[in-house]
Formats: sequence, structure tokens, C-alpha cells
Amino acid sequence: MSAPSSPFNIAGQQAPLLAPVLVSMYVGTAVFVVPRLAPYSSIHLIPYWQALFQTIGLGDVSRGRLPIALLVAATFQTWVVTAILSVVGAAYAQDGYVNKEPRSFKRNLRGFPARLTAAHEAILEFYPAFAVAAVLVQTLDHGIVGGSANLINELALVASVKFLLFPLAYYLNIDLARTVLHQISVGSCLQIFLKLAFSKLK
Repeated sequence: MSAPSSPFNIAGQQAPLLAPVLVSMYVGTAVFVVPRLAPYSSIHLIPYWQALFQTIGLGDVSRGRLPIALLVAATFQTWVVTAILSVVGAAYAQDGYVNKEPRSFKRNLRGFPARLTAAHEAILEFYPAFAVAAVLVQTLDHGIVGGSANLINELALVASVKFLLFPLAYYLNIDLARTVLHQISVGSCLQIFLKLAFSKLK
């Protein structure tokens, strides 16, 4: 059965072209796309997160505490929500869940259960970079000229795109959206690290 048509499907003989194309996409996203999305994050995404935290009983989370609050949300999404969905999907596909061999059965998954597991694994792979970014922004951004607002905007962008929208795109098998969301997430993290590394100190 042939793979569905997608802009990101390539023939085997074109594989050597994939690396430079992907590198240029990551760099281009970090340099050109993320700076244009960050103001949107300040207007729409940060108030959304603050309202969400207040709704679930975490109180009024100020911008200064937002990086760690976002890390808490990302941790819950990574280690609880997507993990549970992965197990439930696998159990449904295999007509049960074998706790003695919790990983071996994943190789045989197909369709929606496979996407539930793959989304969880993709989030797991990205989580360390986000965690480092969140901790660095929380601890270092006040010492950088113009750092606080921009870095928190980009961190909220990563949290929204990678930990909320990306899993949905994975579950619904919208591969183009999933790839674009991943590019934005990586580009945002690159922007954060670059600003922390090379910005002027107060």
C-alpha cells in the first residue's frame, strides 16, 4: 500500500537532499517565522494560559512565574495525558495490555493506536529541550536587556504549539500541520537559546 500524498513524502533517490532542506527549514523558522508569531503569543496565548491556570485552581500566575507554570503544564501533558492515551490506545489495539512487556507490543501497532503512541514518544523527545528553556528563561531572562517579554512570549508559543496542537495533529493524522508545528516548536526553542546566549546583559 502506497503512502498518502504529502509535500514531505520523498523518493529514495532524493534522500540526500533531505538533510539540507530540513536544516534550512529549522533555521528559516527560527529566524523569520518565530519573531512574527511571538507578538501573537503575548496577545492571545499568554492570557489563555493564565486563565487556564486560574480555572484549574493554580491561582493568578504572573508573567514572572509563567515559565515554571508552563513547565508544569508540559510535564503533565507529557507524563500523564499523552502517556495514558498511549497505553489506552495500545490496549485497545492489542485487545488488552501486558504490563510485563509494556514496550514490545508497540512495534505491531497500526493506525490510530500507533499515532497515540507516536505522539507520546515525540513529546517525550522534545520535553528535555523545553524543560531546559523554561528553567533558563525563569532564572536568566531578567538579566537580559529586553529579554523578559520576548522570551516568555516564545516559551508560551512552544508550550501551545508542541504540547497542545502538535498531539492533536498527530492523533488526527494531519501530517503537514504536525510537521509545521514541530518546526515552529524547534525554531522557538532555538530562538530562546540564541537570545540567552548572545543577548546583552544588564
